[in-house]
Amino acid sequence: ILRQENRLSVISPDAPSKVERACYQSYESSRLEVLSSYGWSFVKSDKRVRNGDLHYEDGRYRIQYPSDALKVLACYDEDGHKIPFTVRGLQHIYSLQPVHRITYIFDEEDIEIWPPLVRDAFAQVLAKNLCMEVTGRAADKQLFDIQAKQAVQLARTDDARISSTGSEVYGKNHIYECMCGRRN
Repeated sequence: ILRQENRLSVISPDAPSKVERACYQSYESSRLEVLSSYGWSFVKSDKRVRNGDLHYEDGRYRIQYPSDALKVLACYDEDGHKIPFTVRGLQHIYSLQPVHRITYIFDEEDIEIWPPLVRDAFAQVLAKNLCMEVTGRAADKQLFDIQAKQAVQLARTDDARISSTGSEVYGKNHIYECMCGRRN
């Protein structure tokens, strides 16, 4: 993507090339940036909250933040209605109403199982984050910022199109407008 002729051979903090070292340093943050940018259906999980896990303190209900969660998307009451919540320090979820179920994005490290368009978006985001280190040109950085945003949006639109959860989030009209290029 960055039009480099050399392929990366070793990606480690003490690799011989500055590009390989930069890739090592940007890889994890770029992966998390893509995963946390949207409620991807392929890494979405629902968890029921057991009564013993729900604690009441200072006028609010508190539950433990799921250990495998990257981002909490929604909390629901016992009737399935969304309820407002806050997260503190990625340790606890707080709400004024009892939480019975949460929906969250879990951290999937194996990129091979990501959908193709999400993998493409990850490559674009990684290129955006590596651009200044590799090319040193601000104009390239601006171009890669735009390309990364477009790649993530394309992947989001595709995810919304194939998943019923995405359709609920965006609505059919928004998906149609994105696919037609009327909206980002």
